[in-house]
Amino acid sequence: MNPLFPGAGCGAFPIVGYNHTGDSLAGSVVRIAADNGNDVPGGLCNGLYVGTGGDVCLQDAHGNSPVFKNVANGATLNVRVRRVLATGTTAGDLVALY
Repeated sequence: MNPLFPGAGCGAFPIVGYNHTGDSLAGSVVRIAADNGNDVPGGLCNGLYVGTGGDVCLQDAHGNSPVFKNVANGATLNVRVRRVLATGTTAGDLVALY
């Protein structure tokens, strides 16, 4: 189940009536899992929604791997994300924002 669209299942969901022009709104979202070996689907995303709080270890657009400690339930990380690493990530219900 997608936490942002209950009953809609998983996958990418374009926002109806929104023409994505590169501003701060997401044009689509994809539920993801932390994975040491694979980038987020669809390439670099514009942010990360954290449904269940905890630590988030990610790889940013430049290859840096910071750990965001104690991210709250329902928080959005406004950072371009290439990969969410399983090692060091305790948060869950992650959604990539495109």
